[in-house]
Amino acid sequence: MTAAERCRQWPHKWYGIWHGGSGDVLPAVEDYIDTSWSIPDMKAVQYYLAHAPVLFTVLGGTCLVDPSHHFSSRPRTDGVWLWFDDLVHYVDAHHVRLPDEMLKHIRSSGCEPPTEWRVNGADIPRALEWPMWPFPVIDRFIRRWNGPLIARGGPRSYGLRPASDDGTTRDMPGTKE
Repeated sequence: MTAAERCRQWPHKWYGIWHGGSGDVLPAVEDYIDTSWSIPDMKAVQYYLAHAPVLFTVLGGTCLVDPSHHFSSRPRTDGVWLWFDDLVHYVDAHHVRLPDEMLKHIRSSGCEPPTEWRVNGADIPRALEWPMWPFPVIDRFIRRWNGPLIARGGPRSYGLRPASDDGTTRDMPGTKE
């Protein structure tokens, strides 16, 4: 099966979460590389991927295609799709193709990512399809804060924060941005 066929048939609302070894249930990045894939709005799509709201910050990672490249690895969402920061790198440097439905969704917004995503902490598992649920970092976060949360977009966003009714955010007890 080609990368184009895999992307046409992608059944999930998450993408770019790759496995690093054999026997993993996650897909292999190599199966989604398509050097012939070219779209006229690539820079706008990459902007969207890089600026959607960040859920939380985790340790960086190493590129599975080029181990000399290191990057941050923060999950981002637009409230519908879920991906990690490094997806922009894989798309740009390694010609990883995006699923057709994800690309259609991004374009439906004019390639403008949302500036924030509001959710109640307890609703995160139901709001987003996550391939590795339960995810310990999120589970600890939800146990600590079960109220309204806001994830903001941008390259320097740190992730979900408790939200007040007026839209302001504050640190959770015991954490600092």
